Amino acid sequence: ITAISPQGALTAVGMLPRMRRYRVAGTIEIGMYEYDSTTAYVALPVAQEFAGLGDRVTGVEVKLDDPFAARRIGRTIATRLGWPYWVRDWMEMNKNLFAALQLEKLALFVIVTIIVLVAAFAIIGHLVLLVAEKRKEIGILKALGAPGRSITTVFFSVGMTIGVVGTVAGSLVGLGLMWIQNTYKIIRLAGDVYQIDYLPMKLWPRSFPPGGPAGSRRPKCSDTSKGADAGPPPRAASWPRRRRGASPVMRPSTRHPRARGR
Repeated sequence: ITAISPQGALTAVGMLPRMRRYRVAGTIEIGMYEYDSTTAYVALPVAQEFAGLGDRVTGVEVKLDDPFAARRIGRTIATRLGWPYWVRDWMEMNKNLFAALQLEKLALFVIVTIIVLVAAFAIIGHLVLLVAEKRKEIGILKALGAPGRSITTVFFSVGMTIGVVGTVAGSLVGLGLMWIQNTYKIIRLAGDVYQIDYLPMKLWPRSFPPGGPAGSRRPKCSDTSKGADAGPPPRAASWPRRRRGASPVMRPSTRHPRARGR
């Protein structure tokens, strides 16, 4: 390839640009269109000779272990160096892109929240129908002395099971699709528009909405023993409670004919 520098040499016919021919040793693909289409890597002494800088450089890039600390460290470097040096971090260089991504992330969060709410109401509706179908069984359990809290716990466990199984299955499917996309790059993008040629995916814990899985709300179980289908159940028999330390006493019923005579 032929490289042309606008900072040429002054000759009798005017300013001529500096030109050099270089042999391409290899090609690399970073994944960002901005760098893949305009960037070439050469040895530092070769670049300094071509630009006429001597032993100087036009800029220094600093790689950090924590990319999100670039702004804080950049301010520290700018304060120590002072004028005429200036510092720009990667967030400032791609400010418009990250603003668009933040807006898309907000829209995606709203869509996912709506989907979770729809799934939660679907599970609640399923539990309501299940309670309506089990009216006779609930009436029998109440007739046998089962407390309402135990019956509610049964339906609550059903809802929790559906929510947990759905959440785990969806998470596993999502992780599998994310691995496939990052490995085989199935979803491609136009590099000249989005600056990247494929859609990268990464799991962030902060991306999960607050709260438990869908369907974790307890359904309200009404007293279905009064329904027309179940009929009025008989009242459960119960013995009178006795106080501590008191001896049991058998009291004859006043409705017995012998007790009336005495």
